[in-house]
Amino acid sequence: MTISYGNLASYTTAVDGGGSFTGPIISGSNTYLIVGLSLNGYNEPTPTTITYNSVSMTSLGTIRGGNFNRVAVYGVVNPESQKTIAYSGNFGKSVVIAAYYTGVNQSTPTRTATTAGGNPTTATANVTNSQSGDLLVGFFGTDDTSLSNAFTQARLGSGQTYRTDLVNNTDEVNLALCEKDGASGTVTVSWNYAGSYDWSEVVVPLNPAVVSSASVPPHILDSTRTFAPFLVR
Repeated sequence: MTISYGNLASYTTAVDGGGSFTGPIISGSNTYLIVGLSLNGYNEPTPTTITYNSVSMTSLGTIRGGNFNRVAVYGVVNPESQKTIAYSGNFGKSVVIAAYYTGVNQSTPTRTATTAGGNPTTATANVTNSQSGDLLVGFFGTDDTSLSNAFTQARLGSGQTYRTDLVNNTDEVNLALCEKDGASGTVTVSWNYAGSYDWSEVVVPLNPAVVSSASVPPHILDSTRTFAPFLVR
């Protein structure tokens, strides 16, 4: 089954330490909601709780790319539509992107995330554990003040699909979302960023749902079968 992007919701805080907002409208089958946070702070910014519809979300990957920026990613299987996302922790301002996908395996929705971070090395994550049919969902965040109002898809690496980005000018915290098809071997997800500020990147491979043969009529599966004509008496 092909994994497809559905919809997203985003949120920018006006206060330190977290917030809450309504998640995206969700429809379709084999759905999965993935939520990325970019956090800034002077004392190792760390999220402590994140819930969807008051239920704790699964942590998928996190990295503090430098002293002042962290990206953390969470997920939930088969989410209800437009429920509250709430989070808190030890950090300053933050930005959040919540996106859902259809066609995702409901028992094993993700593979192990790849994380990368630095200051000021080029923003690149090399994913080595994906397979053909996977969809790599990448979140990239910085505390770069120069990106304000200029965090565009022109910075995107080759073969990637841009979805959205957010800039919180109050505290210079940024977050962007992209996708790239998975494949065996090494797949690079990058943002062509080589600035002098902290950056953090988390890439999560989504695992496609398997189409059950039970849903296919038996005569379609077995082309060798023959059928006797009906006899009329």
